[in-house]
Amino acid sequence: MKKTAAAAAETRQAILKAALAEFSRRGYSATTLDGVARAAGVTRGAVYWHFANKAALYEELLRAFGGQAGAIMRAAAAEGGDFIAICQRILTRLLTHLDDDPELRAVMELSLFKTEHTEELADVVANQRAGAAELIAQLAGIMQAGIAQGALRADLDPWDVARGFLAYQQGVFHLWLSYPDAFSLRERTAALADLFISGIRA
Repeated sequence: MKKTAAAAAETRQAILKAALAEFSRRGYSATTLDGVARAAGVTRGAVYWHFANKAALYEELLRAFGGQAGAIMRAAAAEGGDFIAICQRILTRLLTHLDDDPELRAVMELSLFKTEHTEELADVVANQRAGAAELIAQLAGIMQAGIAQGALRADLDPWDVARGFLAYQQGVFHLWLSYPDAFSLRERTAALADLFISGIRA
């Protein structure tokens, strides 16, 4: 039974890896589950056993890699230090992780540049929006704590800071993925993080 479960998990990962390659090469609309199955070396039935449809397979890719951000934030915060140092560490690591992980870059490029938001993806888009709203709410709570501690400017709305934090991070991602040769993300990350933190520091 354990061997069967392990084999199923291995097949699932092979499908996800093949799907990312196919989506990246062809875009969401032009990719087929038959093509994903061939690329993964499995049957179409095996793909359907793990994923109900193409939209579900696509959403799992976004979820699997999107979840890394939460883990990075928790690990960076767990290292301790003052509030500003933690914020700067979190933003720096979120940015450098994109440079470190080619599969994350591929997922981001797929989401930003290679996906048409058709009716087929309506539920996926709705789930993404809900996830973003939840993340902003969590960030707003963190920023409220920073204001209460006197680490952040007292005149700031914590919700605005949370939205700004996420928008800044996503904006840097978008800019670098659009023009990767224009600047080195790794070399400029510390300066970019400091630019944002300087605007909210008390």
